[in-house]
Amino acid sequence: MYDTKSKVGDYMRMKNNYHTHLKYCNHATGVTEDYVTEAIKLGFNEIAITDHAPIPVAFMTKEEYKHNWCSDTMPLEFIDKYIKEIKTSKELHKNEIKVLSGFETEYIPGKEAYYKLLRDKTDFLNLGVHYFLNNKGHILNTYGDVNYRNVHEYKDTCIKAMQTGLFNTLVHPDLFFYGYKDKNGNRVFDEECIKISKEIIEAAIKYNIYLEVNCNALKKEEEVSDVSNWKYPIKEFWMIAKEYKDLKIIVGCDSHAPERLSGFHVDAIYNFIDQIGLNILEKMEINH
Repeated sequence: MYDTKSKVGDYMRMKNNYHTHLKYCNHATGVTEDYVTEAIKLGFNEIAITDHAPIPVAFMTKEEYKHNWCSDTMPLEFIDKYIKEIKTSKELHKNEIKVLSGFETEYIPGKEAYYKLLRDKTDFLNLGVHYFLNNKGHILNTYGDVNYRNVHEYKDTCIKAMQTGLFNTLVHPDLFFYGYKDKNGNRVFDEECIKISKEIIEAAIKYNIYLEVNCNALKKEEEVSDVSNWKYPIKEFWMIAKEYKDLKIIVGCDSHAPERLSGFHVDAIYNFIDQIGLNILEKMEINH
């Protein structure tokens, strides 16, 4: 078992964060200025605001929209307000911190024009595959619908999105294991998981995409000691990833409140990284 208990002050190793959510997505708190001022207080050099992009209702059935919690994203009419808000903070604090604009968005094949529109309005896009299209044309939920039969369809969605050239980072790439079921109905990192992990990692290298070690799943301090029970990050995934020397890896807070830019959860992730010997990049470059 890894020692991932919090060490006071270790989280200050983080100097840049590229995964942040605002109140507009309906399941976070704070606005841009709240995050920027907190980041300045923590001594950050860069912070990106990347709220959940709107998901048009026409992209799926009503049942799929509800099943995938798509109402927990920004309303379409908020986009311009959101971009303007980030621009204001960017200008106000230009001598203190670099502020970037972005979205975390999903990917459905055939909807590339919409994702390009989002990319054209921002500095970069994070790819978050919270749902994926299966080979029968249904949209499945990554948290609850993944098993040994369909996990390759999650992987296919990740790789097809990377191929578009629209996304800079695949956040929480190991999310597929959140509720994964093997052939016996158990949450076991099996051969299918190993295979698709390698394919995702190799595609990230090929298409020059960052992979993110995500801090957000750790909600309570007592959760940090038993890595085997973490919903993500997944030890087995990142043990595979560390063998790929050309892979670009960053840490993302995935903050849904300004105070979550620091704390025991961030510290635990850095301790986890040290324990498995993962090579992390402190700063992200915009490649797409």
